[in-house]
Amino acid sequence: MKGLVGTLSDTFPIFGYHKRHYMTGTVVIATGAMIALTLIDFSWVKANVTAASVLFFCVQLNSASTDVMLDGKISEFMVKKPAIKADGVSFINGMLMAGMFIFIL
Repeated sequence: MKGLVGTLSDTFPIFGYHKRHYMTGTVVIATGAMIALTLIDFSWVKANVTAASVLFFCVQLNSASTDVMLDGKISEFMVKKPAIKADGVSFINGMLMAGMFIFIL
């Protein structure tokens, strides 16, 4: 899925931007899917498993597309400022792990 999203965003920029609007779009779609999953009755989910699966897919699409878009942006940044090397990637991944740890608490 990440390869498809990355190829799509690089091939068809929206308003001249390759990443910004794709990330915003998937965030909006995922937020709507999460709100829908929160508000719908469990009996509806049992009766409409396919529709519920599509909502979960939308949430995961956001996660995958945001990840691949950020990785692409990090790569672009590392090409422009080669002195940073892997320190930037390590910092970003460290902050991601710290955020997840704080969320678990």
